[in-house]
Amino acid sequence: MSAREPTRNDLFQGEDNATFAHDLHAVRPERLIDLEAGWDYRGSAATFAANVYAMNFHNEIASTGELSPIGLLLRHNVDRSYRRGIELQYTWQAMPRLRLRGNANLSRNRINSWTQFFDVYDTAGNITGSDPITFHGVNPVLTPSVIVNQTIEYAPSSATTFGLTGRHVGRSYLDNTNNGAFVAPSFTTIEANASVALSRGVSLRLQVNNLLNNKRVFPSGYSYLFLTPQRSIDGISYYYPQATRNASVMVDFRR
Repeated sequence: MSAREPTRNDLFQGEDNATFAHDLHAVRPERLIDLEAGWDYRGSAATFAANVYAMNFHNEIASTGELSPIGLLLRHNVDRSYRRGIELQYTWQAMPRLRLRGNANLSRNRINSWTQFFDVYDTAGNITGSDPITFHGVNPVLTPSVIVNQTIEYAPSSATTFGLTGRHVGRSYLDNTNNGAFVAPSFTTIEANASVALSRGVSLRLQVNNLLNNKRVFPSGYSYLFLTPQRSIDGISYYYPQATRNASVMVDFRR
């Protein structure tokens, strides 16, 4: 069991410096009960581990979609929510010089009931107020249900190693309303690396990230949703993109 306290921003309800006495108990501490069970196998050429978990939250602290007068995100408590899934991990020495390893996370994550506040615009583009809409059984923001990593390593000699790593992340929602128009799309990337021992205790490593130059890698982001004069939901998606193809060279000294 663990807990998380509200932040200063939560206590001051989005004000940098409180101009009046706020209700310091408006956002209550979050409590988490996490139950897990795992199984490990270790053989001469392979290992395998599986772990199932059930994370049950009470009073989870989450953003409401409202902004304070100075533009800070407001948060409140979600009465009940959960994260449930399985984590898998394995290694396999397929050949003396070839090794495979990988891991995956498959999960189901839900908020039982979520109330989102929407700015309301008139035909002139002015904000006339803020209206709440309640959603039930929604996915928490930025929680993909599938994450898979797979690595292949080949060592032609004791001094040289080559590797490829593939990563797939499923799509996730940019807010807790689960509006299909505002999502971080799924993406797949491949990384390549090579390591060469130059002398005893000194090695050179080259790593190329996003080898296929995928330009739509958005691991994070957010949305701004509002109500139009016709009372329909509209908004804007914002993303934090990952870099396109890039490389780094590292020199490792060990004593």
